[in-house]
Amino acid sequence: MAIVLEGSQQNTLGSTTVTYSYTVPVATNTILVIGIATSTADPPSAITYNTVAMTRLAGDTSGNNGTAIWYLVNPSSGANTVSMTISGDSDGTKRIVTATFSGVHQTTPFGTPATNSGLAGTASTVSVSSASGEVVVDLVHGLGGVTSLTKDASQTLIQAITRTGMSYEAGAASVSMDWTWATSADWEAIGGSLKPVAVALAPQGAMTGVGQ
Repeated sequence: MAIVLEGSQQNTLGSTTVTYSYTVPVATNTILVIGIATSTADPPSAITYNTVAMTRLAGDTSGNNGTAIWYLVNPSSGANTVSMTISGDSDGTKRIVTATFSGVHQTTPFGTPATNSGLAGTASTVSVSSASGEVVVDLVHGLGGVTSLTKDASQTLIQAITRTGMSYEAGAASVSMDWTWATSADWEAIGGSLKPVAVALAPQGAMTGVGQ
């Protein structure tokens, strides 16, 4: 079963506790993925969807900003509330991308995540271990005067919010997720590879010998 992006949205929010509504479409073997970038080095300490706790895949606070990816397998379908608790960033901006994928392994949804960061550059990259049939998802955040991002042509855009973007790409042994922008700035990037549902092989029927 192939992994499919079923839907996404973007939100730009403030306040210490961030709450917004997101609709998970009806699909099979789904995962909810949230990428968040904060304007200070204070990523969420907790996130829930429909009051169910989400799991943090990875994060980066190497700059003066914070980025993180969180996920929840088999989320409730329909419109429900996402609630994030963030300490120390009450005056900061939160750029949030929320996405739903189907066809994802429900026990081991992600492989080993990767993070990377840089100072005073106009391009980001993060290399993610993956495999054929998997789908790599990434989150990038540029600091300073970054006003727009451009993904690599091999990637499919999920959402972009000025200096924050999320995309995906078909898996291979190693996948490089790359973005560029015009103004030199610090940056942070996170990537993880979604694993597909295992395909069960149909049992072979008994062979009937000739002359039996």
